[in-house]
Amino acid sequence: RYAHALQPTESYHGPAVTVAYALKVVPEYENEKVKEARRNIAHFVYDKDLPEHQDFPVLPAYRMVEDGAVYEGQWYKGQRYGRGENTWADGSVYYGYWRDNRPHGKGRYIDTEGNIYEGNWENGKCHGSGTFLELTGAFYQGEWCEGRQHGEGKQQWANGSKYEGSYVKNKMQGKGKMTWPDGRVYEGEYQNDKKHGQGVFKWAD
Repeated sequence: RYAHALQPTESYHGPAVTVAYALKVVPEYENEKVKEARRNIAHFVYDKDLPEHQDFPVLPAYRMVEDGAVYEGQWYKGQRYGRGENTWADGSVYYGYWRDNRPHGKGRYIDTEGNIYEGNWENGKCHGSGTFLELTGAFYQGEWCEGRQHGEGKQQWANGSKYEGSYVKNKMQGKGKMTWPDGRVYEGEYQNDKKHGQGVFKWAD
């Protein structure tokens, strides 16, 4: 975990007691699915530090008053800011970069079912390029906007079906190509997750 550093600045950068309080013992929130997901994925790499991050103190575990989450990492003027790991009481966890108390920049989130999102965040939401991976092996890789699949991306379901093309607000929309495990292929236009408009459908031999 994090080393305790830059103690003289804690009173300035650390949270107010009405926001969070320091813990002597860190509770075990993660469930088995979250633990399994962490075991099966590579160690998260912090490689997007900003110059100002080097001046922010790394403090030991604090419990947030509002939701009971436990945060270990950097602070700036009472806000989670810079590198940090946040574990919620339901067992879900985020580790990555923060700004103004929200995930912002590169980060990884594991939900209570062990599903993982890794990619860019903006103001607490998946935004930009990122990958969502389920424990079943299903995944989406591509563009996001305010927490939703939006832009160009590719998706694979647990049954082996694959889609690559455009998304609008979590829906397949625009031009795309769908491939089924039995060899069927459709390439053409979609609207609201359905084939709509011009396209070519090829049946398996």
